[in-house]
Amino acid sequence: MTDSITYTTFLVSHIRLTHPGTSGRALLPFPISPRNSAAAVAHLVRVTGVKYLWATEGPMKAMADEARDQGGLEDTTILPFPSFSELYLCAPSSFPSTLYTDDTAHDAVLLDQPALILHSSGEFNPPPPQPLSN
Repeated sequence: MTDSITYTTFLVSHIRLTHPGTSGRALLPFPISPRNSAAAVAHLVRVTGVKYLWATEGPMKAMADEARDQGGLEDTTILPFPSFSELYLCAPSSFPSTLYTDDTAHDAVLLDQPALILHSSGEFNPPPPQPLSN
């Protein structure tokens, strides 16, 4: 489990990366509820083509590993979710001086493009992914 500031920072930064002007490649965040079973997680990862799955240590990491072990997720890499200190507690001198000087990517936002994928509460078995646009 992670704190809300770290989670929100991580999610919003990945939404920002969905815009083609930022890196030329779309990166759609898909937060998956910890209330899902490993089978449901495996299904959601397969049908959406998730390539990277960030999980906190403990039960979430165990569920991600179990979902991967169910097969069909060979192309999915499980990564550790960053901590608050990894995102915020670095020396100011470690930031590049040009970090916030290029705002040209904001012009590339396409409002009809997906920005994020969510999933239903699981009323339907398995839960279907729900893309949300900008």
